[in-house]
Amino acid sequence: MASRYSALLALLLIACSSGSSDDDDNGPKGMAGSSSTLPDGFIDCGPDTLFHLTGDVDGEVIEVTEAPTLGGFSQQSNPPGPHFSLPNPDDPADEAVIQVFLTWAESVASGEVTPIEGWLRLPSDLLAGETICAGAGSEMMMPPSAQRDARGEFLFRLRGLSRGVDCDQAVSGELDGCWRN
Repeated sequence: MASRYSALLALLLIACSSGSSDDDDNGPKGMAGSSSTLPDGFIDCGPDTLFHLTGDVDGEVIEVTEAPTLGGFSQQSNPPGPHFSLPNPDDPADEAVIQVFLTWAESVASGEVTPIEGWLRLPSDLLAGETICAGAGSEMMMPPSAQRDARGEFLFRLRGLSRGVDCDQAVSGELDGCWRN
């Protein structure tokens, strides 16, 4: 009798472990799978790039690969809450380099996609250093660590863009960015 249960257990273990994996980027809503492909709209910085912003604003091509050396993201709830900032909020801003400030509602797990709000100020040589605001459809994610070799990677996509100090002038275009620590 024990040998029958052992054989059944062995077959069960083999069946459970030998199936093909359906793990891809179409996992549960808001989650990226463990494959090396990112969800649509997110770009990968790659191992040698610390920052990259690409896309267009009102037909103007935007390509930025330089950013302040200090900055990053925080998942803490104390003000200003979970955010990504380049440069750090207390550091002086250089008008010749991009400035970014994005926020989200609460801490998110690696691989989870979540809505964001915020703005970025383009370097002074692009659109005269205009402020571009993130609107509806803007999202961020931190890739699962098993999927990425860098600690602290932050990916974002800005949609529903607007411009101006009050974010009151709608513009066409989309921006996709990545930052790695």
